[in-house]
Amino acid sequence: MIIMERIVKKDIKAAIRNRNAIYPFTNEDLSEYINYFENRQTMLSVVASGDQIFNAILKGTKEVEAFDINPLVKYYFYLKKAAIETLTREEFIKMFIDVSYMIECSSLVYFDKILLKLDSNTGDFWYELMKGFKFSWYDLFYSNMFYKSHKDDILANPYLGKEEYQRLRGLLKDTHIAIKDGNILDLADSYSSRKFDLIYLSNIWEYLNLHDYFEMQKKLKLTPNGCLVAYCFKEVPKEFKNNEYEKKGLSLVREY
Repeated sequence: MIIMERIVKKDIKAAIRNRNAIYPFTNEDLSEYINYFENRQTMLSVVASGDQIFNAILKGTKEVEAFDINPLVKYYFYLKKAAIETLTREEFIKMFIDVSYMIECSSLVYFDKILLKLDSNTGDFWYELMKGFKFSWYDLFYSNMFYKSHKDDILANPYLGKEEYQRLRGLLKDTHIAIKDGNILDLADSYSSRKFDLIYLSNIWEYLNLHDYFEMQKKLKLTPNGCLVAYCFKEVPKEFKNNEYEKKGLSLVREY
């Protein structure tokens, strides 16, 4: 392994201390908003589990700008992306979803294959982290570094369908993806010079002062017929209606 960058070492320490847990798969009801992902060429999105990004690519997105306040999620996103590009659907399910297989084999055969597909920083991160867990993928995956997911919810992801998974593998080769670490309140200016067909903000609004949230949102621009989608886990404040959002199921949609 090459000499690690200082920032990677810092992220490894944070991961070992179980700070900033990662959602390995989405815990949202995808059926509430997936139709809004159709034929959106450009996307700005929170990274989170990465599932929204993979599903958007499957629906036609070619360019993704992404961000997350948790610096660990980019390493997991690139791991999942490399796994999709490297493993069959059955192998992916064994490594990331099938607990009995993880316990029996620790998924190291698949992990070694994926490492060859990763950039040096991401590869160093996972290699060193696995060392800290004595190269047990099961122990790492079921540590406090990850929130727990239900298998039925995971397999509801469109990109995990048999034909869809194979198609996504091909689409990823021609998709540009760039990820920034940081709070969207601080990053909004860096995205303000361009317009997006789709902006996906998940439930970020629940963690922010609403005034700051709507001021940030003003800096993010949509193309004609573009769509901004947020997600709702709790009661929606009236301020959303005043800012031209429409509540559709569990989703908050703002269309131009």
